[in-house]
Amino acid sequence: MELMVWYIEALCKHLNIEIWTVMGHSCGGILASYYATLHPNRIDKLILSSSGRRNLDLLTYAGQSINDKLSKQERDSLAWWNEKIAGDEASYFARLQLGKALALAYLYDKNTFPLLLNA
Repeated sequence: MELMVWYIEALCKHLNIEIWTVMGHSCGGILASYYATLHPNRIDKLILSSSGRRNLDLLTYAGQSINDKLSKQERDSLAWWNEKIAGDEASYFARLQLGKALALAYLYDKNTFPLLLNA
């Protein structure tokens, strides 16, 4: 969640957006709510659509679902890049490596991963 908020803030800075209306649907509503708790002075309005319950059980479920689809080595890689970015390394390269590590959890056939990287 922190990384997604970081991306939102980076985009806002790039677009010179100071205060804005945030709308989130489904899981995006959970992210929007989380963003609002961290940056309440940057939001003019908050619109939530089908965002689920008020607790964050979904995040625990999603995290476990991702972990279940990764091997130990892949989970270790994901954790390592998460720690790098949470620390002092937020370079494009580090964020790309995190994306690659996370993408493996969403593939039906991991053998296609090299093909996707070259697409």
